[in-house]
Amino acid sequence: MTQNLINRVAVIVLIVTGVVLPQIIGSIQNNYSHKSQFLSELGATGAPYQLLNNYGSLLPIAIAAFVLVFGLYYKFPRNKPITFGISLLFVISISYLSGFFFPCDSGCPVTGSLKQNLHNLFGLFQYLSVITGLFLIFLGLRKSAPKFSIFTLLITILVLTGFLQVISGEMENWQGAWQRLSEYSLALWFFATAFWYKN
Repeated sequence: MTQNLINRVAVIVLIVTGVVLPQIIGSIQNNYSHKSQFLSELGATGAPYQLLNNYGSLLPIAIAAFVLVFGLYYKFPRNKPITFGISLLFVISISYLSGFFFPCDSGCPVTGSLKQNLHNLFGLFQYLSVITGLFLIFLGLRKSAPKFSIFTLLITILVLTGFLQVISGEMENWQGAWQRLSEYSLALWFFATAFWYKN
């Protein structure tokens, strides 16, 4: 199986388990709002579909993201910004594994149990690493792949916008939607690396 085929299988797994399945679980969970509630609340301690979410979504996402990020070393040119940027993206897998092992408390509060605090810490680390990593990849691809470079910058802006809106706390009723803007934009970027970008 070639690396390109592996990447395409991995990104399909990522989209099915990271986008489609959470939408389904959220739709069947009573009183859950995709607009106002975090994705992590689907796998929170005591959530009705916690096991389905954590084993069917978080764990496969962590594995798929690792495969996709590792595959970028073979796809993208080798220069310092790109190499460092790709390395930062491995935090995605670490963060989703942390979500698997450290589910948030009910409601995913800002502070709570040790698991909740670790969950928040790894989540913060993920967003900061992803934003920085994507921006470095944008810089590293400007000459060799200008169109994909601009696309990467747009995705970086979307991820950053969603992240800033979530941590600002000013649009609490929309925090789920803003988080999904960040998460689903990142999934779109990985889809583009697998099906659009040509090395």
